[in-house]
Amino acid sequence: PRRAAAPATQIAAAQAVALPQTATDFEIRAWLGALLLALGLVLSRRRLAA
Repeated sequence: PRRAAAPATQIAAAQAVALPQTATDFEIRAWLGALLLALGLVLSRRRLAA
């Protein structure tokens, strides 16, 4: 499961790093919050399925 999620997290991390320096703290926090929420949903679904 972790290996399958690794590429997605690496891509998301690369996109986060690629965010423009002009992005506000709110935009960065909102983007990271959405990423963590999506990751949590995926993990919870996998736990329920297993």
